[in-house]
Amino acid sequence: MKIKSLIFSPAEGGQIVAGQTTVKGVAFNDGGAAIERVEVSTDGNIWQAAQLQKPSGPFAWSRWTAEVELPAGEHKLQCRAFDTNGKTQPPDGQVHWNPAGYAWNGIHQVSVRTS
Repeated sequence: MKIKSLIFSPAEGGQIVAGQTTVKGVAFNDGGAAIERVEVSTDGNIWQAAQLQKPSGPFAWSRWTAEVELPAGEHKLQCRAFDTNGKTQPPDGQVHWNPAGYAWNGIHQVSVRTS
């Protein structure tokens, strides 16, 4: 299993109030190296570190949260994980395959609208 992270909240297509927003998700891999950090972006250019919770074991999800400021408008929230071996998620997944499949590990993104 390649390294992967996912945004669980807010949900894809969500309508949320502008301002401070908590983004939540998980990161995981094959258990061969610990998830070292997760980063979140609201614009695809600037990345900020998320707060990472210690998982219960090498194969467990690493839950994370990040506080972001979202002005009114449309946004694409993105997340990417890094492990202690230096592996991370590529922008395009490096696999031309179904994004819902297990082998796909591109940077996950969620579109939301704020008002």
